[in-house]
Amino acid sequence: MMFWVFAALFSLLAVALVLLPALRPPKASRGRSAYDRAVYKDQLAEIEREVERGVLTPAEAASARLEVERRLLATSDEAAAVEVQGRKPLWLGAVGVAVAVAAGSVYLAIGSPGVPDQPIAARVPPGAPKGLALSAERLADRVEKNPEDAEGWVLLARAQAALERYQAAAESYRRAMALTDDRADAAAGYGEMLVLSSNGIVTPAARKAFETAAAKDPGNAPARYYLALAAAQAGRPADAIEAWRQLEADTPADAPWRAMLRQRIEETARAAGLPVPEAQRGPSSADISAAERMSPEERMKMIRSMVDNLAARLAESPDDAAGWQRLGRAYRVLGEKEKAESALARVVALRPGDKEALLDHARALLDKEGGAAPEKPLPEAFLADMRKVAEIDPENTEALWYLGLAAAQRHDKEQALAQWRRLLALLPPDSDDAKLVQRAVEALGGK
Repeated sequence: MMFWVFAALFSLLAVALVLLPALRPPKASRGRSAYDRAVYKDQLAEIEREVERGVLTPAEAASARLEVERRLLATSDEAAAVEVQGRKPLWLGAVGVAVAVAAGSVYLAIGSPGVPDQPIAARVPPGAPKGLALSAERLADRVEKNPEDAEGWVLLARAQAALERYQAAAESYRRAMALTDDRADAAAGYGEMLVLSSNGIVTPAARKAFETAAAKDPGNAPARYYLALAAAQAGRPADAIEAWRQLEADTPADAPWRAMLRQRIEETARAAGLPVPEAQRGPSSADISAAERMSPEERMKMIRSMVDNLAARLAESPDDAAGWQRLGRAYRVLGEKEKAESALARVVALRPGDKEALLDHARALLDKEGGAAPEKPLPEAFLADMRKVAEIDPENTEALWYLGLAAAQRHDKEQALAQWRRLLALLPPDSDDAKLVQRAVEALGGK
């Protein structure tokens, strides 16, 4: 009942706002000739002022005055005011009432006045699975009763994301990260929700979340995708395309999102005026299943064959940085340290300002030298890569650790403490990494 009372009141108010101006008494409007006459009189006065200032001679003034007076006489002596045609108040009122009645009739025919209002947050987007909103409510109750339930927060975040409640999903993923020491899938999910909440922009907070996910799981596909997108948005399309191509190579051929990835690569290349790279085929689900059924010897033989084929192809395409990076990483997995370092050095030569290329090469160098140890000086070539990484990304935790270690080995206590304190500020306080760095700081007499 209250609905109809308010509907009637607002309808009457709308009709009144439209009709009141129309029902006012008609005003008089001046004719065109009245305006013309005023202009010509001003011109005559201006001519007299020009004569007084000496701008016009008497002869010039007489000529100009004659022309203006001729135009003034040409105007008709019509009435200075012409009444506007009167309006029909009764007719206008009838039209207003008819519009209000018609609107009400249409709403009764196709509207739903009995349906209660639904807040935006509670609405389910089209295509969402039935019962998803109810599942989200149950998960919300679950984590409210047990806020330390990390898996519950992850499940709630996924449900909220499917319901397009991105900000709520981001908060749920953040809670999961805090409970799981920045678990890779939680960190990547948190970053993705921040991106979706920002209309597709990879914000600094989102980028940091993806870097955290990639540090925990270098193969995390969402983190790799969005870090490449961040590079594209930062004006580095070539870097973005290379990263997406590496992801494409690691993506199964029948993955449902592979086509979207390929489209992104092609669109970015065309927009930047770069050559569109050819699609790279990853292993299909059938290939993966077949590999899982192989014996360790058969699987190693298959991997060796794939690596050899890639090396042969790169001999014909020596400028394929993404290919050399895949080859170098494969050699590292196979334990062929010399070949890994050589292949990854080619990547650095082709992409000298690429942070990931420098990190890959530095790791291969360290492998080649037998790893790092407090009493064993770090290789200078390795440190050169790490210094470049620190220039590109001053908050890179790996570079900060090793540069601090190198300073400690040189007995440069102040420099070591400076690097490690910066590193501590970037690490979660209760993480194992933070505890390790804290022990190193204390070993140097710091706090």
